[in-house]
Amino acid sequence: MIATPIKNTIKPTNAPIQSRFLSKNLHHSHNCNEITFLGTLLSVQPELIIFDCDGVLIDSELLSNQTEIEVFEEFGVHYELHAYMARFVGKSSKDATTEWERDFGGPLPASFRPRLDECLAAAFERELRAMPGIHDFLDRLETRVCVASSSSPARLALTLGLVGLSEYFGENIFSATMVTRGKPEPDIFLYTAAQMGVDPGACVVIEDSALGATGAVAAGMRTIGFVGGSHCTDKTREDLLRVGVEAVAETHLECANLIHALEAGRPVRSHDQ
Repeated sequence: MIATPIKNTIKPTNAPIQSRFLSKNLHHSHNCNEITFLGTLLSVQPELIIFDCDGVLIDSELLSNQTEIEVFEEFGVHYELHAYMARFVGKSSKDATTEWERDFGGPLPASFRPRLDECLAAAFERELRAMPGIHDFLDRLETRVCVASSSSPARLALTLGLVGLSEYFGENIFSATMVTRGKPEPDIFLYTAAQMGVDPGACVVIEDSALGATGAVAAGMRTIGFVGGSHCTDKTREDLLRVGVEAVAETHLECANLIHALEAGRPVRSHDQ
């Protein structure tokens, strides 16, 4: 099947670890991918929850990075998967391209980007899945939500649309292409908060990469590390804690409880801290 080309349809708008604070008002349903809320657990809310996309909303990191490596092989450049992911997970397309060109020894061939977009679109259409529990989490949230991602607007439109998540965010989807500096700088988070009209200190960020978490912490935002993606390892957890996240969650059920604990004024610390 020929993949649908990735087209830009998003416009800028003007306008730690398993939680020890599991509320008695929440429980796991028989389906471990669902979140069941009882009562009004989230009656006290932050003003804005900012989600990273890849590795938080969608389980895309292994899929996209493996696809990128396969395309590079076609162009004569070899990468080892784990080393590649350690370098590039969380990086903006602009910053990644700079490193790719350094490795390639000059500008990438004109045919590289179209081929990469074609292969990524095909892989996403074939295999991409939403992160378990994310639809239920978003369905029950009353707090405003948005996305701040290193991915391009075109890729965000494609991936979020494929897994049925676009409707939760509308136009409140922000890309590192909209700012000068990508993660780990705080620019995308500060820009997002400004566009949403929320003070950075009233934001909670959910991030899966140390680069992204570094930027969120630098922006003065409460930050939760997320390690529920198929790409996450013990080192992912360690790196998130090292850069200053307040807690790490393995599921979106745990994220819900951590957010509640933050806003209820309870101390939120990981077992590893």
